Amino acid sequence: MRKMIDKTGKTYKIGKNDKNNKNTLSDLFNKLFDKLFNKPSNMFLCKNIFKLSFIQFVKFNIVGVINTAIDFCVFTLLTFLSVNSLLAQAISYGCGMVNSYFLNRNWTFAKRKEAGIWQAARFFTVNLTALGISMAVMYLVNTVLMVNVFISKLAATALGIAVNFLGNKLWVF
Repeated sequence: MRKMIDKTGKTYKIGKNDKNNKNTLSDLFNKLFDKLFNKPSNMFLCKNIFKLSFIQFVKFNIVGVINTAIDFCVFTLLTFLSVNSLLAQAISYGCGMVNSYFLNRNWTFAKRKEAGIWQAARFFTVNLTALGISMAVMYLVNTVLMVNVFISKLAATALGIAVNFLGNKLWVF
């Protein structure tokens, strides 16, 4: 077992035989976090934030599966009806987006902020950004790289998921 003394003179015991090792390492983490970010920290709080984020990410992906099913069904129907693939992408994405707002608002991020016009505006801004990125990816993969339109749609969807989760978690809800 070793003893470590920080700049303030506080002594920490570090070693395999120390029963309080978890607490002392937690204290060291808290001090390091405080110094790096000038904010008080708590290991328990960090674990809870990670757990909450993970649960929200799982819920977000469940909602995403439903949205993607709506998106792909509408896209397939419109493509079957000879609608231009980019127009079909915009319409089908819009259908999934409306569903996404209500499910994410009421289930995934339910306890975060009150709904309002600005929250809806931020949600649609994030989704329109993701739509623009997904359409660009779809165009590049399908038209430039000459890959099947449905494979292009999968690539566009994968990138859209990442943009949407981060935007919704950090800015909208």
